[in-house]
Amino acid sequence: MWDVNKDITDFIKVDAVRETVAIRKYLSSFIDNNTSVAMGDFPEDTQELLNHIVKSEGPGPVTKEDLAKYGKVDGWKDMLFSPIGQVSNTLGQFNVSETSTGLQIEDSYDWSPAYTDMPFFGNGFRNLMGKTAFEFGVSQEGNSNPFTIPVT
Repeated sequence: MWDVNKDITDFIKVDAVRETVAIRKYLSSFIDNNTSVAMGDFPEDTQELLNHIVKSEGPGPVTKEDLAKYGKVDGWKDMLFSPIGQVSNTLGQFNVSETSTGLQIEDSYDWSPAYTDMPFFGNGFRNLMGKTAFEFGVSQEGNSNPFTIPVT
């Protein structure tokens, strides 16, 4: 008999998946409704890039266009494994605020309502993931819990 929880748990143990925050966060949003993201969730090289982006952009919104200045995401492998791909794919766009202790990222792990009208199939795997997360997960835009990530 197929045990989906065991299969997903075994899948998460694969090294490539453990190093890919986008996959872990996506699965976690379904398995345990965890939609928070922490700096430690990212591999070290992605943390360095994220710190650089936040310090360079400063307080205010950081858009997908802003992120494009820090690298190109060329295909699904880059989207999952490159530092800029992991930032773009996991955070998308976010806000940066200044606190008494320094800069911090403010965001929520969510999928845009744009996925509502997209077909499950036809525009690639990302549509399938986004539509599934939006329709059945806890990560619809406005439904997930906001989080902050302090920047060092």
